[in-house]
Amino acid sequence: MKIYAYFCGELDHQFTDTDDKQVEEMCRRLDDPDNDTRSYELEGGRPILFWRRDGRIHGNTLGHDERDIPESSIANGLPSAGGEPDDPPPF
Repeated sequence: MKIYAYFCGELDHQFTDTDDKQVEEMCRRLDDPDNDTRSYELEGGRPILFWRRDGRIHGNTLGHDERDIPESSIANGLPSAGGEPDDPPPF
């Protein structure tokens, strides 16, 4: 899947979820509470709020209960079961 990286609200570059170096950098920035210049979105324009990588959740700055975050490579607030992909996040 394509991920769009923004710097100060402007598209900076794009990469895929299989680009380990870029995903690692995104996770680092999602974990940085002082990051207010970089943001990420999925192809459909949905912001990436948090991401599950190697069993760890990155960017859960709002403190969602980790039991409510789906077990998948991307944990972006999508319903874990039974929901349609276009449903709004449960939070």
